[in-house]
Amino acid sequence: MIVSDFVKVTTLTLIIAFACVIYAIPGQVIIKRFSKEQCKFNPCLNGGKCVPGKIACECPGGWMGRYCHRRCRNIYQSCDRWAMEEKCEVVRTQTNFFDINCAVSCKMCVADPSVKLSPIPLPPALEPLQFMMGKWYSQAAKGLRYPTDMSGNEYEEILDVMPAEVPMFGAPSLNLTCTAWEGDDIRITHGFLTIKPNSNPPEIAILSSSNEGLNMVELGTLSNHAVTLNISYMQVHPAMNNDILPLGATRRFKRSGQFLEMTVARLFPNKRISQFKKMFRKVKNYPY
Repeated sequence: MIVSDFVKVTTLTLIIAFACVIYAIPGQVIIKRFSKEQCKFNPCLNGGKCVPGKIACECPGGWMGRYCHRRCRNIYQSCDRWAMEEKCEVVRTQTNFFDINCAVSCKMCVADPSVKLSPIPLPPALEPLQFMMGKWYSQAAKGLRYPTDMSGNEYEEILDVMPAEVPMFGAPSLNLTCTAWEGDDIRITHGFLTIKPNSNPPEIAILSSSNEGLNMVELGTLSNHAVTLNISYMQVHPAMNNDILPLGATRRFKRSGQFLEMTVARLFPNKRISQFKKMFRKVKNYPY
C-alpha cells in the first residue's frame, strides 16, 4: 500500500534531523601533507606541481583540488560571505576547509571564464563516493529486490545518484532515487547519501523513505573502493505487511568494470537468508 505524501515527508524530516546530528561538519579537517616520496612520482594533474610539505599541489590557472583534478570554482553558496568574514585567513593553519570549498573566494585559484561548469558541484568531501554517481539501469530475471521483493518474477530498476544543491551550512549529500517497476507494481525510494567528514575509514549513511511506507537509515563504511551498509533503523507504516520485511540486511556497492555491482544479504524469520547480486549499467553521467 502506498502511504500518503504527508507521512513520507514528515518521517523523512525526522530521519534527516537524526542524520544532521551524527553527520555534522566538525570544526577541523584532517590535513595530510605531501611527502618527498610522494612528490617523486608527481601525483599532480593538469600541469600541477607537487611540493613536499604542502597539503595540495600548486595548480595552474583554472584548476583546483589536492591533485589539480577539478576546475576552479566555489562549492558552497556562502563562500563570498565567509571570505568577507576573513575565515580563509584566520583558520588556514587549523583547517583547509575554506581553501578547498571556497577556492575562488579565498583566492586559491582563478576560474577560467571560457569553461562551462556544471550547475551543481560535487563537494570535495563527497569525492570518495564519485564512483556511485550516475543514473544506473538493471533488469532482473527474478523478483529479488532490496529491501523487499517485487510481486512478479521479473522487473526493471533505475538507481539514480546525483549531486544535490550544496547547503549554506551542514553536511553535503548526494540525492538518491531508486525506482523499480513491473506492470502496476511500482516501488519508489527517495533519500540521500552522505559521508561523515573527518572519519577514517569514511563512515557512510543512506537515509530514505519509500512509497511502500518504509523509512530507513543505513550506516556503514567505505573501504577498498566499496561501500558496505547495514540497516540500523527502520520505521514501518501500519498499513505495510511486516511479513515481507527482513529482520536485518546488508548491501555493498562497488564498481565492476563499467558496471555498478550491488550485493545483498537479508535475514528473515526462521533464520532464512536471501542473497543476490545485481549489476547496474550506467545510462547517464553527471558532470561535477
